[in-house]
Amino acid sequence: MTPEQHKQLQALASAYLDDHLSGEEHQALESMLRDHAAARRAFADMLHDHAVLHWKFLELDRDPAEEVAFLRELGIEDEVASNQARPVLQTWLAVAACVALGLMTLRLIFPAGDSPSVPAVNSAEQTVSAEEATEAEWVVYLTRAEGEVICNGVPLLAMHAGFKPGDVIVMEKGLLELDFRESDVHAIAVPPLKMTVLSNMGVKLDEGELKLHVPPQGVGFEVETQERKIIDLGTSFVVSTHFQQSQVFVLDGKVLVEDTPGGEQLSLEKGEVASFSKGGRVNIRRRALEGLPDLSGNTPVDARPGSLRGRFFAFANTTSLRSKTFPLEDHMGHHFVPLVESGFADERALADLVEGRTLAFDGIAGAHSKLADYARTPESKRYHPWMMWYQGEVKAPKPGRYRFWGYADNYLLVAINGKPVLNGCRFDTALREELAVKSERHPSFPCFNSKAGIASGEWIELGDEPVQIDILFGEMGNRYTSGILMVEREGDEYPHTYWGQPQWPLFLTEKPDGQRTTELERLNDYLENSLKGSFSIPEDSIWQLVE
Repeated sequence: MTPEQHKQLQALASAYLDDHLSGEEHQALESMLRDHAAARRAFADMLHDHAVLHWKFLELDRDPAEEVAFLRELGIEDEVASNQARPVLQTWLAVAACVALGLMTLRLIFPAGDSPSVPAVNSAEQTVSAEEATEAEWVVYLTRAEGEVICNGVPLLAMHAGFKPGDVIVMEKGLLELDFRESDVHAIAVPPLKMTVLSNMGVKLDEGELKLHVPPQGVGFEVETQERKIIDLGTSFVVSTHFQQSQVFVLDGKVLVEDTPGGEQLSLEKGEVASFSKGGRVNIRRRALEGLPDLSGNTPVDARPGSLRGRFFAFANTTSLRSKTFPLEDHMGHHFVPLVESGFADERALADLVEGRTLAFDGIAGAHSKLADYARTPESKRYHPWMMWYQGEVKAPKPGRYRFWGYADNYLLVAINGKPVLNGCRFDTALREELAVKSERHPSFPCFNSKAGIASGEWIELGDEPVQIDILFGEMGNRYTSGILMVEREGDEYPHTYWGQPQWPLFLTEKPDGQRTTELERLNDYLENSLKGSFSIPEDSIWQLVE
């Protein structure tokens, strides 16, 4: 598949999973899956990710008797004794997901009882055009280029070109993003760059810096530099080489590095850095890599004058909820869909929920594990689903066109004057599946809680008059949640990360104090080290609360 086809497949698969596929789109998806083995594999991967997210947050810390009851509902309770329920439940869920994937894919590719067949091919039909022959030789697709790309000494004219083994890629400035055919290795290159494509499982890096993400099918991917091979074992890592010096930094997983050219292979794990020159030995050291910083580590702040007010909602201890469903049922989201559809005016659907403490809005960034525990009241300690509803009147820092950026696991929705303008919720939530809110995913921009990438909302025009803002942020299955909310003003220039992502400002209504600034700086360090993406906090980007 070409990059354009892969992008089209992503859009069609997303619509298919959201149950928004039109008849014409269904035919287009069916055609792609019939014609391209790579499309079928990528589509299956997308379905797999979708299924995984449905069981990822099932609570496995409950009493085993509850697990057995759930198995009984599925009609498989005889398969397991009560002390074996937990692992067997996970296995059955995995099997159910895989079976569902197979049935959905086969039904889509061979609808109405059709069965796969091998068409007869006339030998005269086997000839292909020169353009098709070139594409057949490609092992790497160019998905993004910011700057002039030189291939084999000639400027590359096509923005979405491919490369074959032996192609030498040179770039003096900008940024390059690549996808390797079949192995699905994803790479971002930073100039000054000189790199030779060896195959879909390897490159030779003479100069420059590469950030690579290697999925399971790409294990064994090799990067040659300074007469040494760096062999991936399923991971994310960064390789750089300049002035006869090379460095490998493991962000996640493991890699192997030859101690000497063709010599013993040394193992590097997450957080370890290997440095070496052309004739020297490998020097290994550790670099601290923390987990996603928890920005509610300290006690959350109660609402006060001058702060955006956040109302907390949870289920009462007396509420009866099915603790296990497949797919996972979004009990909390279903209560908030009517509120959003009413323009945040009709709260009747929230009558069955228990309201807790009212907290001050302190930005949404990083992990938030203590927010819900602090805001809960004793009447709502039993169930984990919860939602914060921040609301108030705000003024934009200056007139202009704005759009919000963000994503959360699970809920993140922003509305201006009652109209939703960003839906950054996970795709199996009711707020995502039942609300027609225009939001675009950007897989090329790193996001710490979504492979689908960060989401952007629609552009909105704001002047000097205050507007009503409503923000929903919460979790459908756990105490812990994570997310980020930023905002961009059209025409403003923002700093970029080393890997080319704009550092949009966090959405804030108050200037962070010293302690909060330290926490945000720690989060920024994490994002830079682990994802090569981050945010900014310019003072002139703070929104004004109007009371």
